[in-house]
Amino acid sequence: QTCAGGLGLIILFFLPYDHKCKRFIADIDKDKINLYTCIRDEYYTLINAIKDFITYVKTNCSLSSKYSNSIISDLTRHLTTIGYSKSIINAVLTFFTLIHSQRASNSSIQKRIDELEKKMPFILELNGILQGVEIWQADMMDIIKQYSHKGKFILFVDPPYLLTNGKYAVNEREIKFHKRLATLLCSCKCKFVLYCRVTASKFSGKNKYKRLIDDVLLCFYDNYYSGKGFYYCDIELKHGNDVTIERMITNFDMCGEEGWKKY
Repeated sequence: QTCAGGLGLIILFFLPYDHKCKRFIADIDKDKINLYTCIRDEYYTLINAIKDFITYVKTNCSLSSKYSNSIISDLTRHLTTIGYSKSIINAVLTFFTLIHSQRASNSSIQKRIDELEKKMPFILELNGILQGVEIWQADMMDIIKQYSHKGKFILFVDPPYLLTNGKYAVNEREIKFHKRLATLLCSCKCKFVLYCRVTASKFSGKNKYKRLIDDVLLCFYDNYYSGKGFYYCDIELKHGNDVTIERMITNFDMCGEEGWKKY
């Protein structure tokens, strides 16, 4: 996932598809929508703003110190003084935030800047992919309700992962959300691809409840999606010694493709 979950799916799926088809991204997060829009429509301005962002940090900050929110205030004032718009400044800060995982929350400024520079080339790739794509700020559930009965659509659904709120605590609101999502997708008439996680990362909760959370996750998805004629594929993501498994679930036949199984 190059930038954020939704755009990770864009890269994975949109590249092989005919760009003559109508494509859209919907996200309830206004900051992500602003970022996607700036990548699509103001690529060169965004790249220049990120470069000015990096130059300012390297010149005025102690790179060995820990990242803190106070730095953001200084950077915002600096980019405003240069003359960048609010939307561009917000896009820079959103991009800077999204490329870092929870494991990097206490990392040094130097490590964060190195990661930012490493990710910059992907913005050009995303700019090309997003051309002709409609970008909406909307609730996922509303979009699924609106398009799930239109046969020519394919919905790529990338919700917040279940039980990955940093504390791995069961949140009743989160459970209700995923149950509601499962109910909608199981009655979906158009094609869908659901992206989910079926194992916990050992980095969160220091692995104390990892095995229990893995069992809960597998039971949840098996309970709601198995036995309904769906298909799934598990993908191992390795981060050093840590391995998490992310699952893609579809309602169209993927058997014959490498790694796909009948649910």
